[in-house]
Amino acid sequence: MTVWFGKEEKQIRNLTMRTTVNDVIGALATDSCEYNASGAILDNRNYVIVESWRGIERPLPPRTKLLKGL
Repeated sequence: MTVWFGKEEKQIRNLTMRTTVNDVIGALATDSCEYNASGAILDNRNYVIVESWRGIERPLPPRTKLLKGL
């Protein structure tokens, strides 16, 4: 699965049927070392995964299991 994180395209691998939107966002934020001014890793609630299909975009809820939607 390919996602855009900021201005970077990232490949997501090893997804399972239980992998959620929050799991992926948390892994991307940790991997990219996204920190706020106080040095803490940014909160997952600051990010969203958007599904784009046939020109329509919609944000996916945090508990959505990604492989069930494919």
